Amino acid sequence: MKAGLTTGAINGNISLSSAGAASKNLNVSGSVSQQASVSISETGLDGLGYNYYAGVAPVKSFMIWGSPLAGDVTLSASSNFEISLNGNSGYAPSITLMVSNGVLDPSTIYVRLKSALAESLYTGNLSISSSTAVNKIIALSGFVSWNRIYDFSGDIATTSAASGTTPALNITNGSTNTATAGVVSYTDASQVASNRFRAYTSGQRNATGVMNLNLFPSDATDYSVTWKQSIGTAAVDYKVGVLLRGTNPVGDATNGYVQGLMNGYVFLAYTANGAATKHSEFRIYRSTAATSLNTLVNLSVNNLVPDAGQSVWYRASVLGASPVALKLEYSTDSITWNTGATASDATSTPFTARVTLSS
Repeated sequence: MKAGLTTGAINGNISLSSAGAASKNLNVSGSVSQQASVSISETGLDGLGYNYYAGVAPVKSFMIWGSPLAGDVTLSASSNFEISLNGNSGYAPSITLMVSNGVLDPSTIYVRLKSALAESLYTGNLSISSSTAVNKIIALSGFVSWNRIYDFSGDIATTSAASGTTPALNITNGSTNTATAGVVSYTDASQVASNRFRAYTSGQRNATGVMNLNLFPSDATDYSVTWKQSIGTAAVDYKVGVLLRGTNPVGDATNGYVQGLMNGYVFLAYTANGAATKHSEFRIYRSTAATSLNTLVNLSVNNLVPDAGQSVWYRASVLGASPVALKLEYSTDSITWNTGATASDATSTPFTARVTLSS
């Protein structure tokens, strides 16, 4: 029979003839049946990576169906990956889908990387098989990062915050600091929507709120912290920064620059929108038990005047012990970095290691 015929019974005849001989007809018949097939909506799933410290592994999904099948369908994932029929639970290395009367009804399969994996790029396959059907393969990949990253994707966005409430996952108020903050859904000037961390009210002294960034280790020495910032209006001054190598004691009602601020190095990016000529300032201080900060450097950058909603990246770094090298940088695209200010602490009592705070 010819290829490409529709399924069902096929009947016909073959005529035989020759000069001087009687013609003959040969009746022929046959049938065309449907080829067993398993269909899938995706041939590859990437972007399955996650941040180890965020603790949330993304889930990807695909659809599967098939007929006419002689047996059940088995799905098996490579090591480090797992699959489920329920996006929230029931993950396993393999699952079996039951076939009824030769038909596999459309089903959704969920795929993710296993939790708590070491930092690395993971690749593998999801193998799909059923007797009499051609096997199918879906390529899988994802990168597990051990960088401490706050993306606030696990937080519920709100529009207000009350004193005493937890501002965000892995963020708490500095000791006795009454500032309020929370996570909001924000669309920047490039129309990119994401969850962002927003301050609502300041602390008790020097109009400064302090938040503990608990994802970061308490024994860090040489490291940097990068944050992306967008201002709400171009008519207001903003001072946002971090404290690196935070060390006891912690500021309280009578000691320190503000309640909750530890001793250490304070890096501030100051957007001076209220100045006669708008500009940015990059400031690095020593925070001690005194009620004022000890200025190490304060430099102006006149060509950095962020618009409302514009994303600007800042990076504070600390390195060494005697002396301690300090740097505050900025970028308008997260790729090309410019130095805002540098300083050196060569005192006999440098800060060597501890926690990280946001101010």
